Amino acid sequence: MCRRVSPPPSDSKDPIFVLDGSVPVLPVEIIATILSFVHPITVWKLRLVSKCFDYCITRRHFLERNLRRFIPAELTCRVESFEPTEWDELMIRAPEKIQSVFCNIMFSETERVLWSLPLEASSWRPLPSASLATIPRFMGTMRSLAQLEMEGCGLSGPIPDEIFSLTMLISLSFANNQLHGAISPQIGKLVNLKALNFECNVLSGAIPAELGSCTNLEELTLSSNKLSGTIPAELGNLTNLTYLSLADNNLVGGIPSTIGQCGNLFYLNLSSNNLTGLIPPALGLCENLEFLYLSKNWLSGSVPTEIGRCVKLDIENNYLLGPITPGILDSKDKFSKFGSCRHQLQLIHNKIHQ
Repeated sequence: MCRRVSPPPSDSKDPIFVLDGSVPVLPVEIIATILSFVHPITVWKLRLVSKCFDYCITRRHFLERNLRRFIPAELTCRVESFEPTEWDELMIRAPEKIQSVFCNIMFSETERVLWSLPLEASSWRPLPSASLATIPRFMGTMRSLAQLEMEGCGLSGPIPDEIFSLTMLISLSFANNQLHGAISPQIGKLVNLKALNFECNVLSGAIPAELGSCTNLEELTLSSNKLSGTIPAELGNLTNLTYLSLADNNLVGGIPSTIGQCGNLFYLNLSSNNLTGLIPPALGLCENLEFLYLSKNWLSGSVPTEIGRCVKLDIENNYLLGPITPGILDSKDKFSKFGSCRHQLQLIHNKIHQ
């Protein structure tokens, strides 16, 4: 075992360690230089050998020197990353103490991370190998990042608040993972965001009203989670929104009439929730709205004429009443200006008649 000798020489900045019962004395810098030639995973295990090794290996200066010696140079200056390399996978599952160093080396200049592959199992030992990776909070230091899309990567755990400090982001997607926990109100900081996709996870809690501050959003997809509470009226502030899907959650309450302020909206899916009340006629103010899905809720009342322009209107499995107004039937031969889709009207499992 190594033990520390006190005091160190006056001209030395580092402690000096000696092997018990032996000579010579070895400065930390010499030990660190030798260890820096050992692969990062192996050298991290060696910190358990002695306090001397632990002191050397866990210092940020050593970690940076060690990683730069092994990480390929092309990864340290990349602008785009379209699939994770073995080093990216090591970074994702690395001990938190060295993730910040990894991110600083590998992603300092990166503007786009577009991954859609499962991340491989962890190789870090003696830490337990996890079958699922988590989003490193140190990714919040990637200040140049404009696109962060990690879809189907086998990610688990919560979305760290640090991600919402990446104010240059234009596109953010963690779709098709197993993320859980609430969506932080800090998401309102992403004022440059145009596309947000968290679908097919296990996210819970309320949809934060702060999303209404992301006024550049054009696509918002939070479907297939376990979100609860009401739909925030603040979503009406998203006047650039063209695509909104909140389907397959546990949302309650009414459909906010403020959504009618989203004049560019052409796709709206609120199906498979527990929404109640009337279908707001204000949806008719969305002049570009062509695809409207409200099925499998608890909506009641009549079907407003104002939504008759929709090319695809699915309101089945609700508690809607009364006759179908002529304005809805008159649009049955309409074609979508966004494609060749003929008008479709689905009304079954209601109490509607012609």
